[in-house]
Amino acid sequence: MPHDALRARLQRKEYAAIAERATRDRRVLWAIGHIAERDAALVRFAAPRVAAFLDDANPTVRGLAAWCLGRLAERANLTRLRTLAQDPSAFPLFIEDELVEQTVSQVARDALIRLTEDEPQRKR
Repeated sequence: MPHDALRARLQRKEYAAIAERATRDRRVLWAIGHIAERDAALVRFAAPRVAAFLDDANPTVRGLAAWCLGRLAERANLTRLRTLAQDPSAFPLFIEDELVEQTVSQVARDALIRLTEDEPQRKR
């Protein structure tokens, strides 16, 4: 196999692996966020790993991480969420059974609102 063909084949496999990882990450974040809406205590242990996704190159992953942290009621990442509140990148998000386009900044601001409300009013 010529060198260029081998390189192209390896790049396709690398891109496929990256795409597969991003899909898996989105699914996991989505699941954690939905569980947290019902009972954040069940998945709060995952907050540090969720926070690691705030720096992901993929805006969907960043946005879902911010969304998820808002539902986990995890205040340790307020500074990072404030930074994301300036991120205009768009991504699709299901809200009340409807797929809508959101921006990372919209979702990060929503998470900040949830996290900075008074404790008794915060949704768990």
